[in-house]
Amino acid sequence: MIKIKKGLLIIVPIVILGVASVLLIKSTTQSSSAAEDGFGGLRSLVTAHWDDGANTLVNVRDPATEPPTYITFNNYTPQANWYSGKGITQIWEQFHMNRFLWYSITEDTPAEQRNENIDYSLMYENNIERPNLDYAHLVKKQKGLWQNLKWGSSDPDKGPFVSNYNGDGSGTTTITNTTKLSEYFGKNLEWRYLGYSGDMGIAVESPYFPADYPSDDWDPKERDWWNYPWLDIDGHTKKTEAGGYDVVITPDSTDDEKAIFEQKVQWIIKFLFPNNPELRRPNMDLWSDAADWAKKLSLQGGSPEYSSTVFVGWHGSGFYKTFVTLPPPRNNLRVTEYKVTDKTTGKVVGLMTADTNDNDNIARNWKINNQEVSAGDTLIITAKVKNMDQRPKFEGRATRYTPIRMMQMAAFDDDSLILGKWSTPVTEDVIPSTQISKIEVGQTVTFDKTKDDSTAKTMQWEFKVPSTVKEQFVLGAEVSHGFKVYNDNIYTGDDDGRLRFKIKQEDIGLVCSSIELVNQMGQVTEDVVPGMSYDVRVKVKKTQGSKVVGDPNDYYNPYAAVSASFDDGASVYVDHEKASATESLKKEGDTAVITIKNAITPVVPTINAKINIHWFNASPDFGNQSSDRTNDSCTKVWKSKNNLSVSNFKILPTSAIGPSSTINENLDFSFTVTNSNPENQTKNVKIEIRDRNGNVILSKYENIPANEPFPISWSKDNVPLSASANGTANPFVVEVNPPPREIIESSPDMPNPYVDNIANNSVMAYSTNTNAKPCLTVNTKNTWTETHYMHERHGYEERWWHNTEDSGHWHSYCVTTSDRSWSETHSYYEEYKITNVMFRSKLTKDTLGGDGWVDILANPSQAKVKAGYGFEIYYVVKYNTNYYRNSPKGWSSGLCSYLNVNREYTARTTAPTTMYVKMPFTDNYGNNVTYTLSPTSQTGSWDSLVQRFEMPLHNAFNLENTRSVFVNESASDGIYTMVINTYPYFYGSPYKPSQSTYLCDQKTFSIIVLGSDSDDIKSHVIS
Repeated sequence: MIKIKKGLLIIVPIVILGVASVLLIKSTTQSSSAAEDGFGGLRSLVTAHWDDGANTLVNVRDPATEPPTYITFNNYTPQANWYSGKGITQIWEQFHMNRFLWYSITEDTPAEQRNENIDYSLMYENNIERPNLDYAHLVKKQKGLWQNLKWGSSDPDKGPFVSNYNGDGSGTTTITNTTKLSEYFGKNLEWRYLGYSGDMGIAVESPYFPADYPSDDWDPKERDWWNYPWLDIDGHTKKTEAGGYDVVITPDSTDDEKAIFEQKVQWIIKFLFPNNPELRRPNMDLWSDAADWAKKLSLQGGSPEYSSTVFVGWHGSGFYKTFVTLPPPRNNLRVTEYKVTDKTTGKVVGLMTADTNDNDNIARNWKINNQEVSAGDTLIITAKVKNMDQRPKFEGRATRYTPIRMMQMAAFDDDSLILGKWSTPVTEDVIPSTQISKIEVGQTVTFDKTKDDSTAKTMQWEFKVPSTVKEQFVLGAEVSHGFKVYNDNIYTGDDDGRLRFKIKQEDIGLVCSSIELVNQMGQVTEDVVPGMSYDVRVKVKKTQGSKVVGDPNDYYNPYAAVSASFDDGASVYVDHEKASATESLKKEGDTAVITIKNAITPVVPTINAKINIHWFNASPDFGNQSSDRTNDSCTKVWKSKNNLSVSNFKILPTSAIGPSSTINENLDFSFTVTNSNPENQTKNVKIEIRDRNGNVILSKYENIPANEPFPISWSKDNVPLSASANGTANPFVVEVNPPPREIIESSPDMPNPYVDNIANNSVMAYSTNTNAKPCLTVNTKNTWTETHYMHERHGYEERWWHNTEDSGHWHSYCVTTSDRSWSETHSYYEEYKITNVMFRSKLTKDTLGGDGWVDILANPSQAKVKAGYGFEIYYVVKYNTNYYRNSPKGWSSGLCSYLNVNREYTARTTAPTTMYVKMPFTDNYGNNVTYTLSPTSQTGSWDSLVQRFEMPLHNAFNLENTRSVFVNESASDGIYTMVINTYPYFYGSPYKPSQSTYLCDQKTFSIIVLGSDSDDIKSHVIS
């Protein structure tokens, strides 16, 4: 035993959490009266214990490497006297909010917690009077206990600022005192003190406790902190007693005092700075910064290696601030899943989960809770427990406590509303499915069996709901307390699983989804036809309980029945007082169908239904068959669609090309119209197409069959389009049933039934540029295939008369006699090319005879002309395609017979009317002269088109207008090259698969000049 006297310096070698070190302890006024044998030999108010609290002769933790399981206050201390009168002796280790470690008077095992043993008002230090009553956020401004209780918490990671208050009711402790604090019972408030340091027994101020005098946000590095606040020095009075590590270093200090100071500096570096980074001054080196703070802050407690401890300092005119350290990380077990399943149905009726990866996240998620089960049900229970992996922050270790078990317990009815009051014994009999002796770091163990130690019998973990439970009960499971005692599990706040259940009551209810409308033919329908009478059917289900519903011999047990009312939103309202089932509901889940005959005959296509369980069945004084009124009422609306819509609006060609800013183009319009109505009636509908200026360019009436998409194709010639070099969009609108509406529409799917009456599309128009443009790529032919889908229907029209109050009117619908669908695959091509270059000169007339014309693409050697003479030339371009003439076409005959083709080729393709000719002579700038030609004639249909392009007319020698090209008399022998090409941006058919290559052809040929050196020809070729 080491004797420690006041003022004496003692050197005590100890091992802290497995790290060898030397603690240099300077006794203080506070510790001089402590027991001689403190924790690790330290002067202390408490005695440390490493046993399990029951068998005090056997340690369950290693005193050399682990913190104690609990502490007790030494007999001479005021705390010991205080607690002895309250029956509190053992102060157990507690990891508050999974962050701060101290030793608390409150119960830490969740299963054992009760209002009386988690009452922080019993803590000695929370009852000590303080100087003032003007502290911020006090619950009451009264001396003693009330000076240490505040309305809410603050964030421990921030400063003592006004903005740091979390708000009233945000405390981390719940008031459970039912006497002095009864008016605050159940509220979440914050106490000044929650525990003690493990080695010295010094009260640790809660890091969540708001500052007494909060200020605006400030930086602690900028405050004028007092040096040595445990001394009268520098004109400041002593503010606190010196802690065990509070020393003053002077040139005369001993080695022991220097060692004590160094230990405090190292703890500031290791614990204070990481937890309070705002203290670190970047302009100072680490050791110097810590050493300066060691002079300014008093360490109120013992080693931060064991538990959270407090550094406190004073600044300015005497304001103080405490800084609390976090302890080193420790092993932790967590219930990551607690699940309850109905044995009969296999349905999960209870589920609580917790974070399996982040040990700092203590939130739990009750995914399925407060579910209803029946008395007598057997429930299967499983729980998963994980040894949380905190690497790399903390390596951790496998558990030591055995056996590997969980506790289970249950609370019924009123007991379930009282903390810690269990209706069954708390038993430690739940075991894993596979027997193990430890839980490794990161390992999750599933507990799903129970073991009877008296018989060694194991069985599935089950719970049968007792018949004595009337309204509700709670099932609980918890990690065994032994894991905490053996230092396997530091935080107990995530050790338990709790699920609450409600007992099912007797109830019948309406199955709202079962409500059906039945027409006069006995068919279930969603369509409402004015003038037709309807029945309504609804199912009633026994949703809870086991009592038979419906006994013809028992007045107070009637068959399930409903009352109902119906209206059409216009002029018809019908009330049905009662309609009954004709069979009993014998068990939960049974249903009976109730039919309400002749429910309503609407005059508009709408029916609104309101159906209720009959009052007699629901009344507790009569049938008492419906305890849950939430399923006693249903409403349903049937609103038929009387709607016209248009879609798939397409315009072909999609683009047009012309030589001016306005182009007249033949356009093909196709679109699909749908006529939805419950009468299945064909309607004659007005349709119009408008251009970009709102002008109607087409307007027709079409007979649209009912309730199926109906394709329509129209054509319009010479539609003016605005064009530009970069392309101009020309929008068009198709509208069915345009204003003023001739047909009134309605739809349950949309508030505005006319919003789908319009469709839009546009045609791009390009004006050709007079500047010559070569082919981007020479491409003269495209080929492709397409599969067309055909739907052919034959039928006839049936008409029927509908009587009304005034007179009546005819309805019609189609009767189908045959209907078939098939597909056909067709191959298509299009070709656009220069087929001929026709040449004629005097020489060809003289040598070839006839009219002298020769195709110099086929006979290039014949392109001869003598100098001083002229030649004529023209070019033949052909566009040919089979996509229109070879594709299948739809037809219609009357209202009920037609052939629809998808996709149907209806659009025509307009070939370009531009060609470019590059001549072999140049202009004044040295550029080859190029002509832009338009066809002088076109023959054939658009899909078998022949175009003839000729040279432009010009006046020759002021004698005549001619298209001939003349050669100078002085021209010598030579071969002169010409290049011709078609318009480079001709896309061709709009139906082929999309491609980036245009149709364009280019030819290069030569004119052979016989010059003056060999004949009477003189010089160059000229125009």
